[in-house]
Amino acid sequence: MNLQKIKIAIFTLLILGLVGSNYSNAQEWARKMFKEYTHDFKDVPLGEVPEYRFEIQNIYNEPMKIHSINSSCGCTVASATKQVLKTWEKGEIVCKFNTPAVGAGIKQATVTVRFAQPHVGEVQLTVRGNIVSGVSLTPNSIEFGQVTDSKMPRKTVRITSSGNPYLVIADVKSRFDHITVHPPRRVGNQGNSVVYELTAELKPSAPKGYNQGELYLIVEENPQNRPGGQRILKQIPVKFNAKVVSPLQVAPEILTLGSLEPQEKVTQKVFLTSDIPFKITDVRCMSNAFSVKADGQKKKSHIVEISYTGVKDFGRHENELSFYTDLDSKVAGKMKAIVDIVDPSSSDAQDE
Repeated sequence: MNLQKIKIAIFTLLILGLVGSNYSNAQEWARKMFKEYTHDFKDVPLGEVPEYRFEIQNIYNEPMKIHSINSSCGCTVASATKQVLKTWEKGEIVCKFNTPAVGAGIKQATVTVRFAQPHVGEVQLTVRGNIVSGVSLTPNSIEFGQVTDSKMPRKTVRITSSGNPYLVIADVKSRFDHITVHPPRRVGNQGNSVVYELTAELKPSAPKGYNQGELYLIVEENPQNRPGGQRILKQIPVKFNAKVVSPLQVAPEILTLGSLEPQEKVTQKVFLTSDIPFKITDVRCMSNAFSVKADGQKKKSHIVEISYTGVKDFGRHENELSFYTDLDSKVAGKMKAIVDIVDPSSSDAQDE
């Protein structure tokens, strides 16, 4: 390399160094007008367009002019509330996260704000977010709570498809035979989403005890654009649960009669209640030691006297009493009775 080429190379490096230094100074000069440079929208439903505003303030003695604002990604549309800022005047760089334009996924944009006077400079802001699409339920499950076979409540779930106004609920399936599901009803659109309502109720045939399971929404996400003319369906589970109890409540569930001698008699009260008026038609037990006294009236609450006369067989005895009412021909309620029959002679011998 000759002397002339060396001089040219050194001169070029000096120029580049000066330009880089000036650019860096201009960059830092412009950055001082901002308090923050990044914003994360986190999870954003597809179809929504949230916005975030970066505050900018002119801290210098001369008016500052915003020359241009550019975004590196179609997921973000940026603009300024003011093009010229006077000394100490504030403005905002408005960044809108344009989810319908780009679809689901993690998106990030670099927003470049350029200034034209009194010095050339620019600031780069970063905007990111995770655009999510899918179906949401409100509430997220069907909670029937405690029910009786004489009163089965209806429950409604709202189904929202975020970012997909074309979603269609084609059917609802269930492996549980004791639930009635009414056809989903489309109740409207919210922006770029579609909203359905699903109503379900238990059948009186639902077994007593705790029941749980899942309904399955059969949905078609894009019937407007079926590849090859074929429907693409998928299942979305909807959980449900219920505790089915007898319409007749017996209290206490276990009747403890204590320790009795043969032929000794004891009487206790039992409470029977229901949400609708009823009449006690019969009380049955395998043991003849029990006798029951009921008033025979039709009402929601009954107080029943249960009398027991000690049998001759010593030891613990457990018996089940079954209550019948005019609500149903089947057993309406059951109660267990426990009693200990003791030998009085052995007790006297121990006392001596």
